[in-house]
Amino acid sequence: MENNQQNNSAGGGVPPYGPQPNYGPQPQGYGPGPQPGYGPPQPGYGPPQPGPGQPYPPQGYPQQPMVPKQPMDPETKKKIILFSCLGGGVLVLGIAALIILPAIFRVNYREAYVLAKELKPEVSKLEYSRNCKYAVDNLEDRYVDEETYNKYVNGCLEMGGELSDKLAALKESAGVAKDENVNKKFDEFMVKYNKAMGDREAVEKAMPIYKVWHEYWLAFRTNIGNSWTVDDSKIKATFKILADSGVPELVEFGTGAEEKFLAAAKAAREYDAASYAASNKTELRNKRDAMQKAYNDYVSESRPDVASLYPIGAEEGSGVGDAYETFYRALADAYAQNYNEGDGECTKLFEVVYCS
Repeated sequence: MENNQQNNSAGGGVPPYGPQPNYGPQPQGYGPGPQPGYGPPQPGYGPPQPGPGQPYPPQGYPQQPMVPKQPMDPETKKKIILFSCLGGGVLVLGIAALIILPAIFRVNYREAYVLAKELKPEVSKLEYSRNCKYAVDNLEDRYVDEETYNKYVNGCLEMGGELSDKLAALKESAGVAKDENVNKKFDEFMVKYNKAMGDREAVEKAMPIYKVWHEYWLAFRTNIGNSWTVDDSKIKATFKILADSGVPELVEFGTGAEEKFLAAAKAAREYDAASYAASNKTELRNKRDAMQKAYNDYVSESRPDVASLYPIGAEEGSGVGDAYETFYRALADAYAQNYNEGDGECTKLFEVVYCS
């Protein structure tokens, strides 16, 4: 036993603690040789180590030497500043355009709507006006007095001026000119309107002539009537109306009619003056009848058709009122869709705008 203890203490034989299990290969760091992470680096392993008293080199990647920063070229600096300013300006302008341009190009319907609404009663009045028609229909009516006929003439003339000027302004307003649908409806109305109004230049030319022609027929009824023995002064006064008119067709007809009527009146007076027993009574009667026939034939063949010579082109029942209402509704609907609450022209109820 003493010998076993001596063998064990000498480093040979069985360990002093009995048999040891076999744990297989030991992990790195448990055995001879330099071990990473444990103690100072050993000679011959890793990078060279500084000598005694020398500092360790900095860890990580090798440091590049510092290069002095060169100052920026002044011209380059100016360009950078300039382009920066320009870029900022373009950005500001772009934002402003997004805000301002929609407001600029937005159609303002208010002016058109207000004017169209104002004209509704006038157009409605036009729909039921028959002044131009009556001026034509009663042109040779001896039983329509001068005052009544002049109302027809003046009414027909007044249908043009002020209303036409306002409609021209309405067509130029933004709400009509810049909206394709509203503009189309307005043009359709104007076709009807022009038919109802007739050719305004023709109307202005014809109405004074109509007035003269009607005055002649009234004078004929008053001065002559159905009498062939009327005084020459009354005959001349009647046809003088035509002679003084300056209208070629009326002057020519008046001259010929006056001459033949004076001859017929003279023959009638001669026949009436002769006694029934006079030998030339039959001859005088035949002469009287011939003169009267000559006058009637001349009037039948030569009397000018004034309405045809000076037509005004007005058409009754042109549908101008309905056409205007269609246009007005299109304009009112467009205004409602683009309504500005500050206008105060329409009514807004539960986010729905009503423009009457």
